[in-house]
Amino acid sequence: MKGYKWILLMLIVFLSSCSFGPTCNHTFEVTSQTESTCSTNGIVIETCSLCNETKETKLPLTDHSFDAGVITNPTCTEEGFTTYTCNDCNNVVIKDYIDELGHEFGDWLIIVNPTEVSDGLRVRECSRCDYVEEEIIVSNSYADLSVIKEEYDVTQTYDVASYEELLRKFNAALLTNDDIFSDIDNIATKTYFEGLENYIDYLYPSDNKSCSS
Repeated sequence: MKGYKWILLMLIVFLSSCSFGPTCNHTFEVTSQTESTCSTNGIVIETCSLCNETKETKLPLTDHSFDAGVITNPTCTEEGFTTYTCNDCNNVVIKDYIDELGHEFGDWLIIVNPTEVSDGLRVRECSRCDYVEEEIIVSNSYADLSVIKEEYDVTQTYDVASYEELLRKFNAALLTNDDIFSDIDNIATKTYFEGLENYIDYLYPSDNKSCSS
């Protein structure tokens, strides 16, 4: 029985310490508030003036405050766009795209005229970006070499009276002399940049501009 009396005594003490009055009709007042930004939520803290209970309310983010934007103009090969930066959090948004412009070429300029033995070259330049487009001008006709009837004797020395005659001898040499023909790349290069006469003079310097083996 003593055990039951002890339990009953503890229960009486516990019940006497409890309050069974009515619950608080809270009257909340804002006691603290942090404003929202575009990257951080604000917080409102309210406190009950009767029982001091508190509660927190999260505020929504604000909109970004973007600057006027920095325009990147389109180029011939890349599209343009505008970059906007938030004044508060530096968030970057890229939009307002503009299509690439494409090249604006001028007229073709012939750098190397084609011959019977070598291709020519022409170029044109973009007026906006300085890009240079190259195009091969196909040789007048490589097939024309096969119909040249003039003979070329590598043991002889030839005097020429004109550029046209020099060119004929030169073409004939290509057809009849394997050693010269195998060196056609070097010959073509010299023809491009120095002219055929200069190349012949380079190989066979003489006062009367004759070519020999």
